[in-house]
Amino acid sequence: TQTTGAFGGDGGLAQAALVNSPTGMVMAPNGAIVFADSFNHRIRQLAPIPAPTAARIRATAGDGQRAQTGTVLPQALRVRVSSQDEIGVPGVTVNFLVTRGAARLSAESATTDASGEASVTVTLGETAGAVQVSAAATGLTPALFNLTATAPPVVVPRPAIGAGGVVGVANSVPAVRRLSPGGLISIYGQ
Repeated sequence: TQTTGAFGGDGGLAQAALVNSPTGMVMAPNGAIVFADSFNHRIRQLAPIPAPTAARIRATAGDGQRAQTGTVLPQALRVRVSSQDEIGVPGVTVNFLVTRGAARLSAESATTDASGEASVTVTLGETAGAVQVSAAATGLTPALFNLTATAPPVVVPRPAIGAGGVVGVANSVPAVRRLSPGGLISIYGQ
């Protein structure tokens, strides 16, 4: 709650309320806190709300990532479990499952925190292609994450002169089999 020359947040959560010099706080019989918002010339009330009930689960971070096979994705897969009023619901067990492709999860389940969020990290498997991860909580439609594991780049050996002669020119046409003493060879490429 801000207390420096502000007004706002009526009808929302207490932590979003903006007040200016609150004074004279009392508790009403219903558990609400009633106070004077002095410099805004208003009487305000903070009413208790019942604990929110989980109504939906949605992906909030990590969907659509692409990375090379065998690597940990840079962003965790994060979901938010919320009520009908979009209030985060803490203490909900979210089960994560790889439903397509190959990947390992840091945990099979996670419990939502105070803001209703839970997350896991993903290490892509060794097979390139589509990967899908489901995040489900009892009674809710699962959230889906669609990821892509990409094949590692093909490494083409570069020609070089080593102790045994010219190395890495097997793909030259015609093939270089040997170089005569005092001979010249041109090597092109990056």
